[in-house]
Amino acid sequence: MVSQLSFLYSVVLPHLQRMVMAISCEKCIQMNNALFMLVHSVCILCAAYNAATEQAGAVESQVKNLHQQIMAITSGRMKATQKKVDDISKNLDKVRQEVTRLKVGIRTAERFVVLQSRSCGCAQSTDSDVHLCE
Repeated sequence: MVSQLSFLYSVVLPHLQRMVMAISCEKCIQMNNALFMLVHSVCILCAAYNAATEQAGAVESQVKNLHQQIMAITSGRMKATQKKVDDISKNLDKVRQEVTRLKVGIRTAERFVVLQSRSCGCAQSTDSDVHLCE
């Protein structure tokens, strides 16, 4: 980007200045001055951008270094804790599967009771509760 600006500043701007001077009108001179100020502002901002990029790179390298140090210090604790979390997750999955299996069994038993009570003709069903005759 800086090479493009230096090309603009060293080659294009003088060429435009010569063209403007050839026309030599008041408005063109004002435009030439404005163009010069814009190019100068862009150069200043590019220098500030490059400086900020260098500072950001330095901070980023410090952050990476600190992250590596943190991971080196806590890696043993993290592994043990992660293993505990994995074990608990596995146990939780097993319990969920068991609960689901038992719910299915309960629904199946309820349907079976309803069908059996209907087939014998001695059941009364109210509010989806089944009361068998004695």
